[in-house]
Amino acid sequence: MQDGGKTATVQLQPAEPNKLVGALAQPLGSGARVVVSATMADGHAVQARFVNN
Repeated sequence: MQDGGKTATVQLQPAEPNKLVGALAQPLGSGARVVVSATMADGHAVQARFVNN
């Protein structure tokens, strides 16, 4: 996550039903850039990017 020029890494944990959750030190600001990277159990890599509105 990058917000206001600062980059932070947030560890995600599985949660029911079918979600990933992580704790932030503070709420995301408008325009924060978020990148999610994961490696699946079968070895395939997945990446998603979005900007918080």
